[in-house]
Amino acid sequence: MKTIKWNFVLGIGVFLVFLSSPVVAQTQYANARSIGVAGAYGAVARGFESISWSPANLGLSDKPGKSFHFLNFGLGAQNNSFSIGDYKKYNGKYLTESDKNNILNSIPDDGIGAFGNFGSNIFACSIKNYAFAISAGAASNMHLAKEFIELAFYGNSLDKVYDLSETRGEAYGFTRFSFSYGMPMDVDLFQEFAIGGTFHYVRGIGYAEVLKSNSHFITTLDGIELASEMEFRTALGGNGFAFDFGCAAQLDNNIAFSWTIDNLGAIRWTNEVKLYRYGTSADSLTAEKIANTDADSLFNDYDEEIAGKDFSTSLPAKMRFGSSYKTRAYIFSADYIQGFSPNPGVSTMPQLALGVEYMGFHILPLRAGFAFGGDERFLSALGFGLKFGSFSFNLATLAHQSLLPGFGTGLGLAFDLKIGTR
Repeated sequence: MKTIKWNFVLGIGVFLVFLSSPVVAQTQYANARSIGVAGAYGAVARGFESISWSPANLGLSDKPGKSFHFLNFGLGAQNNSFSIGDYKKYNGKYLTESDKNNILNSIPDDGIGAFGNFGSNIFACSIKNYAFAISAGAASNMHLAKEFIELAFYGNSLDKVYDLSETRGEAYGFTRFSFSYGMPMDVDLFQEFAIGGTFHYVRGIGYAEVLKSNSHFITTLDGIELASEMEFRTALGGNGFAFDFGCAAQLDNNIAFSWTIDNLGAIRWTNEVKLYRYGTSADSLTAEKIANTDADSLFNDYDEEIAGKDFSTSLPAKMRFGSSYKTRAYIFSADYIQGFSPNPGVSTMPQLALGVEYMGFHILPLRAGFAFGGDERFLSALGFGLKFGSFSFNLATLAHQSLLPGFGTGLGLAFDLKIGTR
């Protein structure tokens, strides 16, 4: 019985860690200007920003001679089921049958998903066609089986099998050292054309993954039958490399394009790799047996911790096609993003981001954007900046499943201080 208690505590602890983790390993979240246009920034980024968005932009003539940042930080968190309004509505309330049905109907069949984002450029600079950055990020995702909520609401029904095997999750943190270069080329079709690439050395800080989650139980006239197996893998250090490459073009003075494939690489986890295995089973459990029998004799359980083998995890690779149209007062932008795997921080479902920046106030640029698709399904963004010569301060918010921050299923926030970017 002691093992079962620890299994329960561990399971809840892992879930809370995942739920509260800042979740996409995307250092783009550290760029408030890009967040203000919902990520429609591939063809707009210049200077050191090109490292995270389109290294080929370093080869275009409108790049700054040099740029660097003082401070930036961005984070976000979301889930796939409940909005902040839902929390305010149901928190502390006696739940009616209608309330319970509404809550369960809000949860997808594959369970409650929790996601988030964190990124920070510790240092970044660009000089002419070259750029360098030291950044940090974290990513995770977690799904908890829908049946957990159903059990909490209604208890266990007779002869119904409860399958709790949809629980899964993955999380990691890293630091990254990035070197980028953009080179102009002559292509008759465009006013300007450039190719570029980025080399990343990635230092893995920590990793955790649910490898196996098989749990079910049923209540019969003879009692409760249950069986559960869980396996986790963790590591506390690794090394890896990644590459980005792409091209950028100016069709004329107003229209620009960019195309990039990034994060082609992996991290090899080699330090303190551990496997944790937990399991329990029982047959014909009744209240009488539990009250009158030694608990250890009612359950067949085990737990073990063993050294694991080195392993590799792919980074969240994706393709981005960006475009922008610039006038004296506006920049209109659009990006199409396609992930190549369901890793934390990327989605195989395509996403379209649309953004606009108004620069008519000169020192006070205003930004807004929307994104459709991806794991987030719908995002809206608002942002502004304070610009004094080459120095700028930027702040942005991002709302999930809502037009305004604070009303959807998640929220993002980013700010930065930088010099030299347009």
